[in-house]
Amino acid sequence: MRAFLAAASLLVVGCPAEVPCVADLDDACAPLSQDLSWSNVYSTVVVSSCASPGVSCHATEGSAGGLDLGDEETAWEQLVEPLDIAARIVPGDASCSDVMKRVHSDDANYQMPPSSPLSDPQSCMVQLWIDAGAAR
Repeated sequence: MRAFLAAASLLVVGCPAEVPCVADLDDACAPLSQDLSWSNVYSTVVVSSCASPGVSCHATEGSAGGLDLGDEETAWEQLVEPLDIAARIVPGDASCSDVMKRVHSDDANYQMPPSSPLSDPQSCMVQLWIDAGAAR
């Protein structure tokens, strides 16, 4: 049932039916900051790349794909808490989290953020936060 729901979630957003886990994530990567708290990941990576008011797809005004990253609390809830279909982040498993699949995708229709990928240190910071349990 869970596999069906995960596949359905990808179909809803127009993505390939099955996106494999990211195979080459390196936990020895160099994060943008050593502070891997949600508050720091949010302010350092999420706001600057996805949620800047007036210019980003997932700011409160836009909420593209129904994802509102406009404030820290809502962003965490929408990324980590289970949705009707599937969670976007699997705490403790960055490689199989939809967020990391999108960050590392070569498919322009699936990659996030579109046309402006995260830097390696930004991606590393998100990866290490997820692998550490994605705590609030």
